[in-house]
Amino acid sequence: MKRGAFLLACLVWAQTATAVQYRVYDLGVLPREPNSVAYGLNNNGMVVGISSTGGYAFRWTAQTGMRRIALSTHIDYKSTAVAVNDFGVICGTIDFPPPGQRGRVDRAFVQYVWPFYTQLGSMDDFQSRAWDINNAGQVCGSSDLDAFLYTPGQGMRALGRLPGGLNATALGLNNLGTVVGEGEVQIGLGHVHPFVWKPSTGMVDIQPLPLYDDGYAADVDDHGTVLVRHFTFGQPDTISLWTEAGGHVNLGWPAGSGGAFPLGLNNNGQVVGAAYYGVSRAFLWTRESGYVLLNDVLDSQSQGWDLRTARKINNRGEICGGGFHNGLPRAYLAVPAQ
Repeated sequence: MKRGAFLLACLVWAQTATAVQYRVYDLGVLPREPNSVAYGLNNNGMVVGISSTGGYAFRWTAQTGMRRIALSTHIDYKSTAVAVNDFGVICGTIDFPPPGQRGRVDRAFVQYVWPFYTQLGSMDDFQSRAWDINNAGQVCGSSDLDAFLYTPGQGMRALGRLPGGLNATALGLNNLGTVVGEGEVQIGLGHVHPFVWKPSTGMVDIQPLPLYDDGYAADVDDHGTVLVRHFTFGQPDTISLWTEAGGHVNLGWPAGSGGAFPLGLNNNGQVVGAAYYGVSRAFLWTRESGYVLLNDVLDSQSQGWDLRTARKINNRGEICGGGFHNGLPRAYLAVPAQ
């Protein structure tokens, strides 16, 4: 595609229409902590994330409010909860000192039964980070230099690397066990490509759009649609939806922004993330309305909010992320207003 046609396509995709209004709820903070941000959300409205600058994982429901996920008796061990499945099973990362060693390392964890948790270990006995979980309790993430998939009863499995690369990270996982993420493709040059992994195909390189050298796959829905960010020097970051049958559908970026990065995708094809306007602004993309900034579609009961990131969207259209409420940094849940 020629540059002019490409930019025109971006502008067309960036046009917006009337969008649903949202009501925003402040999820609060843990006791004596100054801030919070939400990272994960399930289809029942449970939210997980982190509260405090140092990092304490939390879970939130409308019934219980925010509660700390106590992963250790040591108060100074830091943790982050990044995803939660529809059964309330949570995954994330805890930093702790390995037995017999100094310092701390990150280790992926999964919490199948409250309040107990399981440490997932690592591929090379060093460190690991979890990034997503599905309804089968499978967890994906990175361990040392490898993308991994953890399956209950089977343990951690390395997913391989893209040709020419030395590392990979798994970022998203659907309920069919399809994994997406990023992998290095040119050693020493720092280029990364999106990938999709299935047991039947292994790791497959998703080539970035023309004019873009790099990209990563941020999420995958249960239909196999992959959410991709594309970036390169001198070009605004752009977003696409990719399928094995149809390739990329370029969504462009929000009008007037310097580009955008995607963070979440639901089974209805709705995308959330953050766009660059000097500071980040949370956005929602739908087929019906294109791009809208969430700050522009808040209802009258949601005054005082500045939504900076939209990290996940569930199948009910509820969105979680981080922003400022009356000037205070807070995790939020945005719900379509009735």
